[in-house]
Amino acid sequence: MIVLIGTLLVFIIAAAFHAYNSGIATGMQRRRPVLIRDLQTALEILKKSTLESRAKPNTRLVTAFGIQNAFTTRASNNHRSFMAEVKDLIRIVESEDWRAISDRADRVINGCMGEARYGQKIQLAPLVQHVVLRMVLALFFGIGLEPQNEDVGIITEKINTIWLLSKHPEAASDPKLVEQKTLLHAAIKRVFSLEQELSISPSENPLNIILLAYETLWRVVLRCFLEVCFRSPSGHRSHYGEILRQLCRDPTIERLEVRQNYSTTLIALITQFGQPDNISDTPELLVSVRDLVSEALRLYPPTRRIHRELSWQSYAIDVEFLHRAPTIWGDTAMEFRPERWSVLEHDGDILKAYMPFSAERYFCPAAPHVAPMLIGVLVAVLFKQFDGNWKVDGEEFQAVMSSDEPLEGSRDGLEGLQLVREHISY
Repeated sequence: MIVLIGTLLVFIIAAAFHAYNSGIATGMQRRRPVLIRDLQTALEILKKSTLESRAKPNTRLVTAFGIQNAFTTRASNNHRSFMAEVKDLIRIVESEDWRAISDRADRVINGCMGEARYGQKIQLAPLVQHVVLRMVLALFFGIGLEPQNEDVGIITEKINTIWLLSKHPEAASDPKLVEQKTLLHAAIKRVFSLEQELSISPSENPLNIILLAYETLWRVVLRCFLEVCFRSPSGHRSHYGEILRQLCRDPTIERLEVRQNYSTTLIALITQFGQPDNISDTPELLVSVRDLVSEALRLYPPTRRIHRELSWQSYAIDVEFLHRAPTIWGDTAMEFRPERWSVLEHDGDILKAYMPFSAERYFCPAAPHVAPMLIGVLVAVLFKQFDGNWKVDGEEFQAVMSSDEPLEGSRDGLEGLQLVREHISY
């Protein structure tokens, strides 16, 4: 009898242990993580981060997209190999002819505009997604890559749909997610001339790079463009527009960093266009394109939450909260104020709260130059194309035009926005 009870206990304990282990990747992830809004606690968690602590919360992406990259691997040799490849790519991109990239973006936008020059409406979010994906493909996979517009549209749409579906607890067995993944992979195979009949190896999937670059950029480009072109006061917009036009004329990392005060801009505007209608009430407004990008990344961080799992506990560092906290950034924390960066760049304590590309051990290698430069160039080209006789329309119109609160930051926010060319009377 004692032996029977002992055997039964062993069986129960073993079954419970197996159930516990098999639930790590599912049950624990379904639990709501501890939300971290204290800066010091956030920094301590990031310092303790390991590949394991980062990979566990990202397990869903492996299944959803069929990928294996630096965010999903638990093996240090795989991580080193992937990061070495990424750093080599970044070194190549840094040396790129940014004039060619700027001109290419210009051509892509012109192609997307089509007959909209004559009154048709343009869906803004799909336009930005299309342009950003094409630029990412050109920069990281070769300037000669020319995918069909249909495939670009499929890739951008399916990435967004799959990302949202993957957040549901039963995503792995969701037939809709499987279908969307199949369509996404088929488009990837066409773009990269891969055999349709063969599966894409997770470690060699082009989505490993595409997701890191495209997903990081497009929402920031969209919101930075809206802030600069449609939500800023007229005088500020004139100033921002001039430094963006200068970047279009001279698309270099050096130009990205040049800070120009409003007095200099005013002289340039008068020289080009005559006396402007609106003059800023802050004549010494000192701003660079880098500052515009940094402020957009602050208000609209690409990763709103950084997830980690340490000692069987899940954490979600609320990056968006830390980036907008008045206790850190002051009374204007909820406003788009790029001029703050001419002062903040010397304040190390405040900058600890700035983590659009993560922080500590797993800081993104594209953060210093490539990401800000690409965002800056794309916003500059968009501004050049749509400044003037264009207005924002659509379902979220009032939210965009009201500058009291930041723009909607979610993945599917601002979907209904349109650009419409206003009628010109002569």
